[in-house]
Amino acid sequence: MRRESSYKFRIKIYTKEGLQYATRNIAYLIDRDATETVVIEKALTYNLVNDKVAASSLGTDGVFDEQVIKGIMNKRIVMPNAKEKCIVELYYTISSPLYFSIPEWDFQQDIPVKYSELVTIIPGLFTFITVPRGFFKIDQKKLTYEKNNISEEYSCYTAYGLPALKDVSLVNNVDNYTCSIAHELKRFSKMGKSINLSPYTWQSVARRIYKDEDFVGQLNKSGYFTEDIDRVIKGLTTPEEKMQAIFSFVQQHMTFNQRISVVCNQGVKAAYKEGTGNVAEINLMLTAMLRYAGIEAYPVLQCHRNSRIALSPAYDAFNYVTCVALINDKEVLLDASSKWSRPGVLPLRAVNWAGLMLKDEEIKDVNVIPEKPSLKNTVLAVTLNPDGGCSGKIRVIHNDYYGEIFREKYAENTDADASAAALEKEYTGLQISNYRVSELKNNTKPVTEDMDFTNSNAAELLGNRIYVSPLILFSAMKNPFTEKERLYPVDFGFPGEKKYSVVVKIPEGFAIESIPESVSYKLPDDLMSFKFLAENKGDSVSLLVTVAYNKAVISAEHYAGLKDFYDKAIEKFKQKIVITKAK
Repeated sequence: MRRESSYKFRIKIYTKEGLQYATRNIAYLIDRDATETVVIEKALTYNLVNDKVAASSLGTDGVFDEQVIKGIMNKRIVMPNAKEKCIVELYYTISSPLYFSIPEWDFQQDIPVKYSELVTIIPGLFTFITVPRGFFKIDQKKLTYEKNNISEEYSCYTAYGLPALKDVSLVNNVDNYTCSIAHELKRFSKMGKSINLSPYTWQSVARRIYKDEDFVGQLNKSGYFTEDIDRVIKGLTTPEEKMQAIFSFVQQHMTFNQRISVVCNQGVKAAYKEGTGNVAEINLMLTAMLRYAGIEAYPVLQCHRNSRIALSPAYDAFNYVTCVALINDKEVLLDASSKWSRPGVLPLRAVNWAGLMLKDEEIKDVNVIPEKPSLKNTVLAVTLNPDGGCSGKIRVIHNDYYGEIFREKYAENTDADASAAALEKEYTGLQISNYRVSELKNNTKPVTEDMDFTNSNAAELLGNRIYVSPLILFSAMKNPFTEKERLYPVDFGFPGEKKYSVVVKIPEGFAIESIPESVSYKLPDDLMSFKFLAENKGDSVSLLVTVAYNKAVISAEHYAGLKDFYDKAIEKFKQKIVITKAK
């Protein structure tokens, strides 16, 4: 028994940028247990030539088969003679032995969709439930009839006038909210007996991956690293010391080749020898080394942050592997594929919903969303000049995820002048000197930036008064939420707190006339909080400002409050310290 899936696409290309839709990529399996075939039935490009429609047919030179990862191929179709204003029409069929699964259908695309239809014909031997995704209406019609003494259920799902998917700020992956339908098998009949068990559960998927020779077979290898690890942990006594030493060793020895997979490509031994590997090779290697050192450690199956989360169990639902070490009954997540992550702080690409820990036959959920807030602390000591300029010192301390983000962006850039120039470009009138960074490549400590600065554009002069923004350089905050309404949750990636400690010393011969009023407010359930404390010290103004988001993900129902929160904070930053020249 096989599943036949027929696809029909008709797309009108209006612009030069739209020509990318004249190429289509079709993924299919060549796994030893599930080989699929793709048959192109019709592929035409229509152009208007001398007021007549001319059709161009796809040739063999427009079809390319490429391996994506082991077990998955891609058939790339390049439509012929594609031009602006053309229409491309592509029909193809995928034949699959996975008859008990129905591919998820996307009604919505990253271009506007005028009409989209999904038709399913399901034999009565199978009972599926539909799992919708997204926010738009899908019309549905069902009909049951008899064919060859077997009942079949015909279903037609349609959607009209769908807007293009568009990226908005702070979304993990907009594809997770695409208007679509997935089918999940709940019951099937065999030999006249009804079986209420899906062939795939999350546990069965995880076990199948675990038993793959390119997974557990690689995990169980150790001979290639034992001498090196003996040297790395020599003299270390505690599990924490050994874990940190082994983790740092793998980070330094291995380079991530940017390929994600739950199975090894070249194998851990070859990857170790070459010093480069995919995410499975690096983290299975790490897991094996920790076990060799006597630390309880297990691989964790996950989904890359830029990948769509599967709504129902499927073999390809996972594409990323990390590791968890159990230290004093505490789970410590590890990913050595990043040079700048550290124990307990995964790279952001691995922060996505949840993971499954593979503890032999036991499958356990693991929370990979950070709960501990990361801190970014900015300290400014500013001396204001009578002409409205200022000078001073800045120190910025990046902890945890803020430190990882900074390292990912700047660790390979050893040109301090270039970093200073980037800051000067961001802030009008700013000039930086003595720029320096501490602990840039030591991920066990926070990254610290120190610099001296002058700014000729710090304040406004009106008559005998000087008006200056409370946070000087950092007052020009922009609201990342510009839409009136939002359908998607807000995903910050991690809880965070940004703290600003500022002392503004006023020029001699001036007096402080007024300062912004101190305020404090928060969103319901303590989702976000804002504190603005200002104090008149006579010859200076002291400010302490904190902006904190206490959850990594905030649901869309709080969007209005979140947008208002930022508006209030920005309005507060616009208020001025007013300094008057003494008479």
